[in-house]
Amino acid sequence: MALPNFILVGAPKSGTSSLYQYLKQHPDVFMCEPKEPYFFVPAEEKEKWFALGLKPVIGDENYAALFDGRTSEKAVGEASAPYLFTAKTPELISKRIPDVKLVAVLRNPIERAYSQYNFLFRMGMERLESFEAALAEEERRFQNGAPQFLFYRRRGLYAQQLVRYFERFDQSKMRIYLHEDLDRDAVSITQDVFRFLEVDDSFAPDVSQRHNPTLVEQKGFADVLLSGIKKRAIKSADDGASQTDMGIGSIRPWTEPKGKLIKPARLNKTTRESLSQYFQEDVRKLEKLIGRNLDHWLSN
Repeated sequence: MALPNFILVGAPKSGTSSLYQYLKQHPDVFMCEPKEPYFFVPAEEKEKWFALGLKPVIGDENYAALFDGRTSEKAVGEASAPYLFTAKTPELISKRIPDVKLVAVLRNPIERAYSQYNFLFRMGMERLESFEAALAEEERRFQNGAPQFLFYRRRGLYAQQLVRYFERFDQSKMRIYLHEDLDRDAVSITQDVFRFLEVDDSFAPDVSQRHNPTLVEQKGFADVLLSGIKKRAIKSADDGASQTDMGIGSIRPWTEPKGKLIKPARLNKTTRESLSQYFQEDVRKLEKLIGRNLDHWLSN
């Protein structure tokens, strides 16, 4: 069966959509569609995602079919951002494709968490009207087995997540990039990935467009959206209702917003300081893992 020889494993809201688009421009790189098949997510997690309107690929033949369009391309890949966080994924990948090359893009975990919240609220998946309220709800969601999409802090513990990959893959098979580097010089970063994949690194992709940027509904439209969510919401777990709810109050399919999109407001300073303290230990461990100084991630 045709299988990828490289995978973008995340992190979510860190530039994987842009890097995916840049890589697929190369004549010797084949990227599967859809971008995120989620094939190496454990079955128990996939079951939750079906309830959210997502469609993870199930079955070896269905996964292999994603790469049927490959012709002579040397590098064959996919990009599923949840792979970095999901604890069982490194084992699942290593068993099926032990020699695969892995690429991760990491973003300041504070900015990443806030971006994730704004994205989910915009898409109708997050019912809580403030980032702070969603952070306060995270532990209960985690204990109730909610989908990982709704974990804002935990998904930013990169050192904890990368260690699982380092335990199963040789570090020569891995490349770790920072979102700010990709944002500042996307051509150079993409060409470095080309070298890693052993294809012509002189190829310069068109990086004029950012893909999947963080935007929110223009003020006033969110209230209409939230009203619609409440009308269609599953009865809350607080009311002793459905196990399907898992503590999030509303599970429903992704909904493309119709209002005007604008950049989100700046993150509350107190919230930023609290998150900086939360991430400090993991960021220091990450510095040692990747050999980069990350003081700027924790500064206020």
